[in-house]
Amino acid sequence: MRQLPQGPAGLPAVALRFLDFRPDRIVWGTNWPHPVRYETMSDDGDLVQAVHVWVEDRALIHRIFVENPETLYGFD
Repeated sequence: MRQLPQGPAGLPAVALRFLDFRPDRIVWGTNWPHPVRYETMSDDGDLVQAVHVWVEDRALIHRIFVENPETLYGFD
């Protein structure tokens, strides 16, 4: 098995591999309310923007943020 980059710099590569394998199972989320962050808080807006940088296909972005969560949680 090929090694993927480790740490935050490797995250896009790992996420994109999952998207290639099962795009119907990927949802976006954070660990809000960030219970282990005492000094500086993560900016969730920056994280959302990162997804838009990593994933260029707008239909796939819609799937990650809207369609897949609808299916997972049974929203109508």
